[in-house]
Amino acid sequence: MNKKKLLFCFLILACISALCAAANTESQSIGDVTMLGSTNYSNSPSITGQQDIISRDMDILERLYRYIDTNYLYDIDYSKAYEAMASALFDSLDEKYSYYVPKDESQDFEDDTLGVYGGLGFYFSKTYVKYQDPQDEQTLYCLIERTFPGSPSAQGGILSMDLITAIDGESTIGLEATECSKKMKGEPGTKVVLTIKRGDQVFDLSLTRQIVTVPTIESCMLEGNIGYIIINEFSSTTAYNFYNRLNELTSQGIKGLVIDLRNNGGGDLDAALTIADLMLDDPVLITIEYKDPSENETYVGNKGSILSEDVPIAILGNGGTASSSELLILCLRDNGRAKLIGTKTFGKGILQHVTPFNEGYCSLTVAAFYGKNHEEFHKLGLEPDIAVDDSLSDEQMTIISKMLEEDAFNAFKEANPVMSDEAIDRFAVQAHEQYGLGEPQLKALLYSLYQSALPSEQRTIANPKYDVVLQAALDHLKE
Repeated sequence: MNKKKLLFCFLILACISALCAAANTESQSIGDVTMLGSTNYSNSPSITGQQDIISRDMDILERLYRYIDTNYLYDIDYSKAYEAMASALFDSLDEKYSYYVPKDESQDFEDDTLGVYGGLGFYFSKTYVKYQDPQDEQTLYCLIERTFPGSPSAQGGILSMDLITAIDGESTIGLEATECSKKMKGEPGTKVVLTIKRGDQVFDLSLTRQIVTVPTIESCMLEGNIGYIIINEFSSTTAYNFYNRLNELTSQGIKGLVIDLRNNGGGDLDAALTIADLMLDDPVLITIEYKDPSENETYVGNKGSILSEDVPIAILGNGGTASSSELLILCLRDNGRAKLIGTKTFGKGILQHVTPFNEGYCSLTVAAFYGKNHEEFHKLGLEPDIAVDDSLSDEQMTIISKMLEEDAFNAFKEANPVMSDEAIDRFAVQAHEQYGLGEPQLKALLYSLYQSALPSEQRTIANPKYDVVLQAALDHLKE
């Protein structure tokens, strides 16, 4: 064996000896590398007395953090390190409703909560990047849940279930929901270009940002003295507004009531329970079950109702109906007071506590909801009593995309600036012959675009002629 080989073997043996020695000490140096002693991990003290697993792990994590702080060659961004550790703690729960909002995203979080911002006027959802499924495009991109009437998105022709694949040319695949929201917001009057995927069609829309106020509740009287109330979301003022709207309708002698919860993703739990209580007499509303069974709560309503039991109730729901909306449905349906009409709801039956924390926010799932009949609906959704599906197929979406690209809707609106049933019927016949899309869908789309272009005070709140689910509800209430 030559000298080089002998020297090489000696160095290997020396390193092995040093590593073995390091296993029995807190810290050993081998050249310029400092090794943490294995006693810090594999030989941690057993959990006894006051020392629980959290204390043990935090002690280990602190030692690791101090080791990095002492030995890392470059400067450490301590704020970034803290935010990463806090986020990782929530990420380890592997549950999308529990998350940490860091300081630099807290303003966007507050803006969304307040509901007033300079933006485009729609609700969207996006799967966390770590949970994306490459085989499911709805997990990759921003999914449009609902647009607000008169908003830039509604006027631009964006539809529920559209996918936003890029914002100003930047793909949304690698962006979290908060990052996408930040890119779409901006100064009123500025423009943003969204790349929309609808079925097999992909196209760009240039939209101008506006101050957008989220509407929470609207109402009107429909033909046959059927009252109609649409709740877009549950906020701290929704129950009070619902009470006033319902009183206005009952004073006009309603014979039935439609509550529209389509695409209502939830919100304030107390608002939903208060609204249910207004229409029920001494009911069992819901049960909330916590990790500690001793904290479980059953909510019981008050005696008396402001709505006569002779007035039937129909609730409209779909895949965007979630959380507090589903609880309102359970309260009314389990007490035999209402029927659900439309399609299966989303299925979110868990409660989160959202708390300010160290200049950020944290959302943590703490309980599960159940109605009077203890029906399990989380991840399952609520099946409708009367199924009516007004969604568009992929083939229909492709046709609509082509019509938007060719500006067919806007061209007709410019030639026929005054909306009328006759004009819409004429468009439906012509477009059906040219594009092959069914006349009911064409009428509903053109009607929606006409409405979105009107000032809010001139819009029709509900029109069953262009809404097959609402028409089904009216037919049911008149039986």
